[in-house]
Amino acid sequence: MRPEDKDFEYSWLEQFFRLQNIAPDLTQPSERPDFVAKIGELKVGIELTLAVHNNSAGSGFSPLQVARAQRDFDIALRDEVGDEAGVIISVSHNEGVPVSSDDWKMLKGLASQLRNQARLLQNPGALRFYSANSTRFRSVEPADAERVPLPNYMQSVGIYKDGDHDTKVGGGGGGSPPVLTDNVLNPILRAKSKAISGYRSCDQHWLLVVFDVMQVSANKDRKKGSSFPPSAYATQFSSVSVTTPVQTPFDRVFLLRWPSESIELPTYR
Repeated sequence: MRPEDKDFEYSWLEQFFRLQNIAPDLTQPSERPDFVAKIGELKVGIELTLAVHNNSAGSGFSPLQVARAQRDFDIALRDEVGDEAGVIISVSHNEGVPVSSDDWKMLKGLASQLRNQARLLQNPGALRFYSANSTRFRSVEPADAERVPLPNYMQSVGIYKDGDHDTKVGGGGGGSPPVLTDNVLNPILRAKSKAISGYRSCDQHWLLVVFDVMQVSANKDRKKGSSFPPSAYATQFSSVSVTTPVQTPFDRVFLLRWPSESIELPTYR
């Protein structure tokens, strides 16, 4: 687990408690399960997991892995462009397209191009380049869009200068999210049901399945603190349609649509 992941899990859990009107006396991070909370007289073990789309177009990577790799490239691009450029870099992703070794070979050249354009850009000013290789979104792009070779996972990349920022980067993409169905939920239930035998002893064990998340960088440094959605689209679902009750050894199972809705699923053993 990345160090930042526990921060995200804390924020998801705290919002879940608010939505459920639960005020735990104590919440402690743990492993197997992720948290142990004192709720009234009960010691409750709480396991958190993300619901994500099925593997992307035969890439061999999960959508969450793909989105994180895209985010990692975005951050590397920011670092390569450097603080002196003083621009906000906006990257539009091709959702589900992995970052390849060929993409990484383009990093320094792309950063140099953005750095040079930042020097020429008026203040305030903005500029966007569109991929020369993609036709996917051309119907909604400007007729005079400037096209350049970009990493395959990028639809476009832009820079914005207003004289009031260190170099930052944000990235994201979009599409039509699928429905969260049994095909998504049941593999999670099976995997977690097998794992529960190794969990710490508690009075109850709860499973919290989180989706529609927008992760925000935990880095508070002004020069590096910026918003990144490494799993935003990968965990987005248009609606929920699952068969209930669900069979599980967990005492309670919840779906958390971040950040606004918590749904408890009926269960049986």
